[in-house]
Amino acid sequence: MERNPFLEQLLSRYPEHQGFWLDEGKLGRDKEAFLCRVLSLFENPELFAPEDFSSFQPELLVDYIRKTHQMYLSKRIPEMEQQLLLLKYDAETSAFYALFQLFKVAFYKHITAEETQFLPYLDRLVQAGKESRGLSSFLLQENSFRMADFVHHDQAENPLCRLVKDWNALSDTKLNESPGRILTLQLEMFEKDLHVHDLIEDKVLIPLACDLEDAITHRLTLLSDFN
Repeated sequence: MERNPFLEQLLSRYPEHQGFWLDEGKLGRDKEAFLCRVLSLFENPELFAPEDFSSFQPELLVDYIRKTHQMYLSKRIPEMEQQLLLLKYDAETSAFYALFQLFKVAFYKHITAEETQFLPYLDRLVQAGKESRGLSSFLLQENSFRMADFVHHDQAENPLCRLVKDWNALSDTKLNESPGRILTLQLEMFEKDLHVHDLIEDKVLIPLACDLEDAITHRLTLLSDFN
């Protein structure tokens, strides 16, 4: 079977599934369909359409985003940094390493905001939209966060594009070192992966959260008027 780097990248989020990818019934129909849809997005991101993901349960999409965050922080960023440290040290390497550290700090801050604010809030919105008990729980919790605070959040994709551009501007000698060649491939794959992540988050999950928030606000207004 021919190696598919996109499939390997996708399944690195789901190590428990790597031994039986697409075996009948092992993943569950919805999860299998979702992962196939994401795989096609890796291969052809220009064909992305938000409605292709509208039939999936929000929990499935949120789980993918959370697993993606975990993979970025525990594997992808450390792996790239390791290759950087293996490069021959000089002024050029030192300057790029400083840029990488700035990107890493900003990226960690970006992920932390999503993990501590947006995703927990979306969890509460989904539960509140499903049942009256979920709505009651939503009312009882501190919900100072609102989607208006998040819809214009800073994307991580653009800083990564700039980092890749700065890396490719380094000397050929640096890029042709063995760690340099590996880092080039890692950055390229990370850039593609992050693009898919941002499409799902910005074009599917954030609009979903805004719609749920509007619907719940409307329900609460009606309940207030009724009382």
